[in-house]
Amino acid sequence: MWNQLDGLTGLLNQNSFLNRSEEMHYTNGMLIVFDVDDLKHVNDVFGHVKGDLCLSIIAGLY
Repeated sequence: MWNQLDGLTGLLNQNSFLNRSEEMHYTNGMLIVFDVDDLKHVNDVFGHVKGDLCLSIIAGLY
């Protein structure tokens, strides 16, 4: 199970998310996916520590 999770956020990594979403057969409900645009810019300007902090905060909103 640990190899399915992102070490920083604790959320499913991309491969695990894609595999799990293919297995879902919901008829009612909603799946919301966030794509964090321009995170490279945050890392370049403010450093990777701040970029990681941004990802951690966003992940904690679920």
